[in-house]
Amino acid sequence: MTSENSGSSQPPAESAGVSPPKGTLLGDIVEKLLGLISGFLSPGLLETSIGTSKRLGHYTVLAGAALTVIYGLIAAVKMEAFQLLITALVFVGAIAVAQFAAAKFLDAATRIIANTPSRVSSPAFFECTGLIFIIIAVGLVLAGFGIAYYARSIAAFVPPLVLAGIIVSFATIMLHPHVVNVAIGEGTAGEEAIGILMTITKAKLKIVPLVFFLIAALGALIVFAGFFGERAAASFTRMLPIDLYGVPFGFVGSALIVLACMVPIIFYFFCLLQFLFLDFTRAVLAVPGKLDELKK
Repeated sequence: MTSENSGSSQPPAESAGVSPPKGTLLGDIVEKLLGLISGFLSPGLLETSIGTSKRLGHYTVLAGAALTVIYGLIAAVKMEAFQLLITALVFVGAIAVAQFAAAKFLDAATRIIANTPSRVSSPAFFECTGLIFIIIAVGLVLAGFGIAYYARSIAAFVPPLVLAGIIVSFATIMLHPHVVNVAIGEGTAGEEAIGILMTITKAKLKIVPLVFFLIAALGALIVFAGFFGERAAASFTRMLPIDLYGVPFGFVGSALIVLACMVPIIFYFFCLLQFLFLDFTRAVLAVPGKLDELKK
């Protein structure tokens, strides 16, 4: 009996139904915090923000066109240069055509997302990516406060705030990938990579209305600031990464409004090229399986 007892061994904790301590206390805290953030940044909030951005973007473009005409009229009277009014009218025509195209391509982007399902085996990548992007957004906001404080200008806070808003929207999609038609399911490593890349591409298409609105708003704001002189408008045009020497500040804002309307078109075509590449890659990965089926 003694020999039997001495020869027997205790079963491991796992087989006895007792899980060993994981030692992930900090990870559990982060997971709970991410759950709270994910609950606040809900799919409903995202859809409302995107839909509101789309509507406000079109109204902002319309307001920008009206401001462009007024700015051109005032500038023509002040400088006694009738060609400035003609330039303003040309910009209004360009804005009208660009807004028509923007409306069409914004709707097309929504249909592409709805008609392009994708699949990943685990949401782990999206959860971690969403967390990282939220941390980056918070850092940008804090940095923006510091920049605005030292520059003694509220305008210096605008670029970090705008960028943080875009990043938070992208993070929300990562935390709720089903909003861009992504499902959780089985798949190979290659299919997983394609699913992740396709989700990122669709996320970029999803936030296009927000980018459209923000650029249009900046353009309209610059046109409006141009009414109060070059100094007022210059505080906003300094944010732009190009030299605008000699260009009337109001027309810089008008050009930005045209660019805002071009954003949906540019994103649409670049994302189409990415979809084409990913679909081609998926077809190549499926070839071995098809050949095995033919051999049977």
